[in-house]
Amino acid sequence: MKLFSIICLFSVTGIGFSQTLTEKSYVPPVLLDNGSPSTNIIDPNGAKQGMWYYSDYKGETCFSQRFEDHELIESFVKTGDHWKSTNSFPSLNESKEVMKSELSAYFTTYKSTTGEDKQFFIYPVNNRPSIVYLGDWNAGEIPKFEKKAIAIVLKYTTDYDVFLFFE
Repeated sequence: MKLFSIICLFSVTGIGFSQTLTEKSYVPPVLLDNGSPSTNIIDPNGAKQGMWYYSDYKGETCFSQRFEDHELIESFVKTGDHWKSTNSFPSLNESKEVMKSELSAYFTTYKSTTGEDKQFFIYPVNNRPSIVYLGDWNAGEIPKFEKKAIAIVLKYTTDYDVFLFFE
């Protein structure tokens, strides 16, 4: 069980904290009056700094990350009009770890037939899974994908409470 807990910790950390979001989802930087960026900053050494914002396939801002010297400090998901830290979501239990693996396998197969520049994250809204799509998704393909992904989630839990990222 101890080994399983360690594996889960590294799995959640990898999904929650080391993701590389597709450039297609970057929101252009907000510029100050002097023309300098106040968001999505890259310093002279090429390191990400400050807040970075990302949009879904429809162009709506949905995710942000805070960097210090290119190190990811914290990630946030937009829930309605509020931002919620992904750190505030609970860790995966054994059942949800299996769910994550099944979702990952489904997404890998799906991407192999529809294109590689797709990402999504799934998080709870009123204890129900909500999916946000990043990259090269088109509106026509989402209902079929989402129906299967939500079915996988509901097979393992009816009280969804975790944040997962898939690339």
